[in-house]
Amino acid sequence: MLNSPTGAIKHVISLVFDNLHFSQDNPNVPSDLAQMPNLLNFMENNGVVLSNEHTPLIAHTADDILTTLTGVYGDKHGQPVANSYGVFNTNGTSSFASSFAYWTDPVATSTTDTSPTMVDPKGTIAPAPWVPFTRAGCDGGAIATANIEVENSDPDLKSIYGVNSPQWKEVLAEESKYGFPDLSDANYQGIVVHCGRSSSSVCAQNSSLAAPDRLPNEPGGYEGYQALYGNVNVGRVVGGTPAPGQGVKVNDLDGQPLTSFYASGDIGKTYYGFPGFDVSAAQTLGYIADMQEHGVPITYGYIEDAHDNHTTGSAAGPGDPAYVAQLKADDAAFGTFFQRLQHDGITTANTLFVVSSDEGDHFAGTQHPAPAGCDGVNVPCAYAKGTIGEVDVDLTGLLKEQFPKQTSAFSAHADSAPNLYINGNPGAGAVGARQLERDMGAIVAPDPYANRGAGATVPLTRYLADQVEETVLHMNTGDPHRLPTFTDFANPDYYISTGPSTCPAPTASETATGDPCVVIDPQYAWNHGDIAPVINTNWVGFVGPGVTARGVDARTWADETDVRPTMMALLGLHDDYVSDGRVLVGDVSRALLPGAYSRADKFAQLVQLENAYKQVNADVGAFAVATLKASTRALESSSHGDEIYRAIEHRIASLGGQRDALAARISEALYDLEFEHQPIASDAAQRWINQANALIAQASALA
Repeated sequence: MLNSPTGAIKHVISLVFDNLHFSQDNPNVPSDLAQMPNLLNFMENNGVVLSNEHTPLIAHTADDILTTLTGVYGDKHGQPVANSYGVFNTNGTSSFASSFAYWTDPVATSTTDTSPTMVDPKGTIAPAPWVPFTRAGCDGGAIATANIEVENSDPDLKSIYGVNSPQWKEVLAEESKYGFPDLSDANYQGIVVHCGRSSSSVCAQNSSLAAPDRLPNEPGGYEGYQALYGNVNVGRVVGGTPAPGQGVKVNDLDGQPLTSFYASGDIGKTYYGFPGFDVSAAQTLGYIADMQEHGVPITYGYIEDAHDNHTTGSAAGPGDPAYVAQLKADDAAFGTFFQRLQHDGITTANTLFVVSSDEGDHFAGTQHPAPAGCDGVNVPCAYAKGTIGEVDVDLTGLLKEQFPKQTSAFSAHADSAPNLYINGNPGAGAVGARQLERDMGAIVAPDPYANRGAGATVPLTRYLADQVEETVLHMNTGDPHRLPTFTDFANPDYYISTGPSTCPAPTASETATGDPCVVIDPQYAWNHGDIAPVINTNWVGFVGPGVTARGVDARTWADETDVRPTMMALLGLHDDYVSDGRVLVGDVSRALLPGAYSRADKFAQLVQLENAYKQVNADVGAFAVATLKASTRALESSSHGDEIYRAIEHRIASLGGQRDALAARISEALYDLEFEHQPIASDAAQRWINQANALIAQASALA
């Protein structure tokens, strides 16, 4: 069972939003969280909200959620490039795979790569985040949380149940009849309970619904565990009503059944089950309450963004009526949720709540909606055509316009921070790669939102990283075939993809910018992936026993790797690996630390060490930002036969190697302190602080 130092924690509720903002996106419009007082007041009044938490790179839903779940960067969990990523084939071409796949799945695309999706540095499946809970005898459930439940019928149901199982045969029958496994996806995707090995687990109590929970590479072994996969099984356990031929009916917080969006082939058929990965607050919170009320004490959930109009499918800007209405609905759902939990006896006295956002989003649109001064809450904001929407760039055509001699054959992971995969998988410094890197550093494009909305032609690129700097940014995984040739961190107004070499005229829905290769697309207006404060500066809230109730903590510099070890310390559990994060000691009880840290000087030194560790190791810490600036200077250089490039890259590689060795020593010492209660010697701590600061200074000088 849970072994929290206070002995009080009996439940865990962990929630992650898609791009919910603590800070304002328009100075006149209250922030997302300010428009959700039921949630914001709950966190501020009962715990702590860290408003200076940061994303890894690239900042995307899959990478961010997986980093939060595991406490390690993408080089250790396998998904630094998300929500899809490129894989080099043996013939030198590249294919693209989805980052969303069940934890034990292989690369989810047709490719010659045989690595797991969740690949660790050894090339095997990374440790799964539910293991400490189930080994402690606790059942852990989730809805719509990346990669810990079924994400795709094939290969998930085939590998979980077997090729001769009724479940897999049903998939084949549906695909044969409709071309799509509609009911199977409604039944099995997006919802799971991983069970502990105890007679009281929901799997043991419902053995006919359980299936093996296999983790073949888990450190220490993982045998004899079971899980309930999908709403067709979990729904029966949490009070749902079976509907033959339609799934299992489970209601959300508003009393409405969760209706699957899967009905592509069987048109007009209503399926009950997983509603898809755009899950509303009422749906996620209702299902979590159901699980908690039916013996599942550990629950994870994901909630869709509020800034897209989920009725029309178009983007909404700050203060748009649809945006405001969705935040209001989410806030009402949290009010109902907290009241229901209180009635169940699930309270701040016995429950650890962890709430966060996967990343921030940069709003691509005007800061001057109509009418002037609108706040959205009292006066709705309107965005005319051409004043909202990402600036879409056809990179193929734009390169042809500005650099007609550019002939590199490449694929691009479309994004505001596109990853480029040059055919043949050339190494750092290769001639073909260098010319494309120089051109990307020099390319310009019209940006209608630049110059305070007056528009201007500006550089497309802000930062460039080839394999040397990508390694510093924790993007070099245990699968050598998925490391991009280079990554372009662009102006976040832009969304960059490949297209025709001769760009067509804008469509009726698009707005021209003066260059046919650059248009405004009003369907999407919120970009991420890039390096920008609004994207990379995030937030996380903790409430529960052992958490210091201090309201907003704007001073502590944290990142998403810190969530996992802080949770584990509060719960009295531990992972079987050393995290890239640290326990947020300033926001939890000092009783979690050895007695020596009751001394003010000893504790102050620990905080200083943690801060130095973050700044030297985090993807958007001082060291990484400095080396990225140096990398950009190197990749854009063109003089003296690439001597500048080679000199800077050699220095980055050397500093990166020193950083890795230092970070490993500090992280191991922090693990021993936080989970083995072994104090860190003061002289060692000070030496590491000095070494971290020296590396940051050297990187800053190189920038």
